[in-house]
Amino acid sequence: MSTINKSARFPPLNTLRFIPANASLPEGYNTWPFDQGFFYQQVRLDFQAPANYFQKVNSSDMITIYFDCLATSVNILILDGDSNIVATLVTSLVYTDSATGNLDPDFGDQYYTYIYQFSPSDIPLDDGFYYVAIQSIYAGDTDPLTNTIFVAECIQVMNEGWNNTILLEYSNDTNDYDVFWEPISTPQPWAFRVEAYLDIDPTFHDVEFEGQRYVVNKLQSVPYRFAKFIVGGNAGVPPWVLDKVNRIISCDNFTIDGVQWKKEPGNYWSFKVAQDYPMKAGTITLRDNPSNSEWIFSNKSDPGVFRIHDDTFDDTHD
Repeated sequence: MSTINKSARFPPLNTLRFIPANASLPEGYNTWPFDQGFFYQQVRLDFQAPANYFQKVNSSDMITIYFDCLATSVNILILDGDSNIVATLVTSLVYTDSATGNLDPDFGDQYYTYIYQFSPSDIPLDDGFYYVAIQSIYAGDTDPLTNTIFVAECIQVMNEGWNNTILLEYSNDTNDYDVFWEPISTPQPWAFRVEAYLDIDPTFHDVEFEGQRYVVNKLQSVPYRFAKFIVGGNAGVPPWVLDKVNRIISCDNFTIDGVQWKKEPGNYWSFKVAQDYPMKAGTITLRDNPSNSEWIFSNKSDPGVFRIHDDTFDDTHD
């Protein structure tokens, strides 16, 4: 009987971090690779303080699951802490598409792309801790527990919403970061919630002309904002969370609680690490886009009158 190739690939841009459910360390190895094992398994207990982390999820958050797999259908389940099935999200999910040339490098098999989105409120889920599990279904498989089940890091669902968190929403204009954004119908944007906040500072860029008598004339002044994007705070987050955020802000488009930002050119992460503590905080400088108007009023003669606005408009004041 021929061997079944059971390969699957999960881009780090997924809302959740997935690992093989039956992964075990090879004999003689004492540390887990960065993309294997739960976070608590990656903690080096011989010299680091014990730590665990639960990904914060509001019940209304959209969770995107995207992966390439050689299986022709998959099941997606939600488990509790005792591995009991709480909900079956979908059974025998058929692949969204297959991108020509997306082949396994070892066997030449064609990968299929699976995309699934859900919110905990759709089920609905009570406040608590849950795991999302994916089971790949292979034709002729007589050993379904061998490298076919993937499980996500634990999520903690809160129906009233998590304080001191922000929601990152993101998409990309071209195929990149191991995601086929086009031509496959990939829903956008994706989302990821994390313990973070913005420390905003105003600044400006002036263009000036200095005359012969040293008289300065302003030609243009563009106000905009810098923001220190601080992820992790005092308690910190696991390295995989910072890795995911770093990839998210590398996308062409990302918002922080609905506001669009860009990475400040030439700026890099700085990290705050406590000795023997496996979690850390990261800070990077962002800027808003001064070329984008903060509001747009169509067919209105004096939009500058309205400093604060919403999407409703009362024509009686024209």
